Amino acid sequence: MGIKGDTSVPHTLRENDQKSKFLLTHREREVFELLVQDKTTRDIAQQLFISEKTVRNHISNVIGFETLAPKAGQA
Repeated sequence: MGIKGDTSVPHTLRENDQKSKFLLTHREREVFELLVQDKTTRDIAQQLFISEKTVRNHISNVIGFETLAPKAGQA
């Protein structure tokens, strides 16, 4: 990989890590698509055969993504 003591990360790993920050899982996309159709948490849970808590977790994960405004110092 590199010279002994070299702590640099290969460019491809850094690039892939950056991309993964902006990706949603398949289930998160499903939940989000239903959410923007004004479905309730209960409706989404029933339609996807998951619990309402799981739906809330997926919504939290989607909203928690910092795709639009990185924190100060991360630009």
